[in-house]
Amino acid sequence: MVHLPEKYGNWRGIYNRLRMWAVDGTWERVFSAPVTRANRSSSGAAL
Repeated sequence: MVHLPEKYGNWRGIYNRLRMWAVDGTWERVFSAPVTRANRSSSGAAL
């Protein structure tokens, strides 16, 4: 059994949402954005 606070709803819904984010590339965009920003900053480009 998975224990989540009630405010998050059913764990299957959470699992499905996070899984779909993996499938559609959301996580890739989330984690690559700070790297891209840091690279721009270190190269002297304006943000």
